[in-house]
Amino acid sequence: MLALRDIPGLSELLEQGREVETETREDAWLGITRVIAGKRVRVMTVQDYTALLQFASPLLQRRLPTPDELAFFLWVLSPEIELWNEQRGWRKWGCFARLERWQSRRHGRAVRSVLQLKELEEQEAQWRSKSKLPFTLPDEAPFTIAVNQAFKYVNELFLDRPPGLKKEHGRSGLCYLTSWFDILQSEYHMPEEAIWRMKIPVLFARLKAIQARHNAKVPDFHADCDKILQRLMQGLREAKYTEDDLRAGRVDLVNDRLRDN
Repeated sequence: MLALRDIPGLSELLEQGREVETETREDAWLGITRVIAGKRVRVMTVQDYTALLQFASPLLQRRLPTPDELAFFLWVLSPEIELWNEQRGWRKWGCFARLERWQSRRHGRAVRSVLQLKELEEQEAQWRSKSKLPFTLPDEAPFTIAVNQAFKYVNELFLDRPPGLKKEHGRSGLCYLTSWFDILQSEYHMPEEAIWRMKIPVLFARLKAIQARHNAKVPDFHADCDKILQRLMQGLREAKYTEDDLRAGRVDLVNDRLRDN
């Protein structure tokens, strides 16, 4: 019978996933921002997650966004919108509400400029005038790079999500709000406002700590590591490779296929 320790490189790959999880959690506690398309983004909070679900953000559903959808995603996670949500300073006065809309449009225009969409649209028009095949986004296009950065951001935030959370199915994630609020308020007696503003990795860390405290026998969960192990099991079932291939290190564990050499 094949043991996980017998697969060369697997322990190191799983440890890399856990290191990314640790760094992501540390960044969340410290409030470290990221940069996507030249714009700073905060660590996603429960409130941000709910808003993006409500608007069916394709980035949460693992679908390619349009430029406008990417710009909206970045605006929801921007430090600027947080100032408006918390009505800091003069923003609490209703007479300045138009400024929020103006700043949102200005933010969107800045994102479009960074993504060089005009040049990309010209490339697509030239392609369509010469070919009937679908236009493929160039890997080096700023829009492609920004989308990959956004997907990486989402993937890292949800590395340690509870196994029941299915973020690929639009608004279905909203049903988990009740359990999140119930668990945290029952355990920590936290006010609702504190939970709304809680960063998603911090939320998952606390849920994990509560689970371990109440039932140490419950298996640990780590979405990225679990996905790697599930992929290996599926590869064996589909005969993409054999146990002997795994033992001999002939399988590319990252790309889930036999090595070329």
